[in-house]
Amino acid sequence: MSEIKNMRLLSETDRHPKMSKNGKIGVLSGILHLAPYNSSGHQVCPMASAGCIKSCLNYAGFHYNRKYEARIKRTQWFFADRAGFMSQLVTEIYAFQKKAKKLGLRPNIRLNGTSDIPWENVPLVGHKNVMEMYPNIAFHDYTKRYNRKNLPNNYKLVFSRSESNHNQCIDALQNGMNVAVVFADKLPRHFDFGMHRVPVVDGDTHDFRYGEYEDHDHRVVIGLLAKGVEAKRDQSGFVVRA
Repeated sequence: MSEIKNMRLLSETDRHPKMSKNGKIGVLSGILHLAPYNSSGHQVCPMASAGCIKSCLNYAGFHYNRKYEARIKRTQWFFADRAGFMSQLVTEIYAFQKKAKKLGLRPNIRLNGTSDIPWENVPLVGHKNVMEMYPNIAFHDYTKRYNRKNLPNNYKLVFSRSESNHNQCIDALQNGMNVAVVFADKLPRHFDFGMHRVPVVDGDTHDFRYGEYEDHDHRVVIGLLAKGVEAKRDQSGFVVRA
C-alpha cells in the first residue's frame, strides 16, 4: 500500500483530448480515471453491458501500460484505504479550485472518467460527499444507473445508453436526465426512444456536460461519435448505426 499512497488522482484538461476543448468555453476540467468494471479486482461499473465493456474508452487511443497500471493502483487504493484516498482527492480538488480561480475559469470535475461509482454516497468527515464540501465546483458524470437520487445541486448526471438498456433510457429521460448515445458515423438531429423523440446535441465539441442542463429547458441526447478501434467495429448495438 505504501507505494500507491500519495499518487496523483486527478488529471487536468490538457491531458484529455476532448476536455482540452473546455477551456474555449471558460471551463477548467479535472477527471479521475479508475480501472473500469472489474479489471482491478474490484467492480466499479456494475451496470456495464457487453458492448460497453468492449468499447470502453479505457482502451481508446494509445495504449500506455503505465497509464493502465496507475488506474488499477488508484482503484485498489480506493477500496483498501478509503480515508487515505479521499484525503488525497480533497487535497487535489482544493488545489484545483484555487488554480481555476487564478486562471479566471469555472472549475469542473468528473469523478467517474472510467467508472460508475455513486459518489453522492461516499461520505467525508463532516460532509455527506465531496460535492457538498465543494459547492462552487460543477461536478458531472456519465452513469448507467438510471435511478440515482438525492444528488447534490452541483452534481449532474448523464445516463449512458447501451445495447440493452432501452427502457432505462426512457426512465432516465422521465426522471430529468439527459442521455448519451454513441453513433458510428454522424449525428442525427433527433433520436427516437419509442414515443420519445429527443433532440441531439453534439457532445464532442467539449466535455462540459453540466452545461447542457443549464442551456436547455428540456432533456437532450448527448451525441458522441465512436472512438477507438473496438467501438468503431462494434456490432452489439452499443454503437448506433444509420
